Amino acid sequence: MDYREIIMKSKKIKITKIHRKTKAQMFKNLKEDDLIIFELSLKRSGRSYDTGTYASYIKITNLSTKEYTYKSSNELSHILNAFELEEVGE
Repeated sequence: MDYREIIMKSKKIKITKIHRKTKAQMFKNLKEDDLIIFELSLKRSGRSYDTGTYASYIKITNLSTKEYTYKSSNELSHILNAFELEEVGE
């Protein structure tokens, strides 16, 4: 198996409360009780000559609507503050 085929997945995450609205793609359409999942591929992110390593992007899927987006962990840290989350299973 090629390591680039390995995908790390979170357990299912339930949106239990929305603290504030967001304009972020996919997240703006989330409702309370929606389920989302986070996925990260182990493929190489790449490097830039002057800025160093590129960010890895995490795929976030709304399991209720199948809508998805890609965000860096830095972007997610700001977006997820708008929600209360609960881990609900695999």
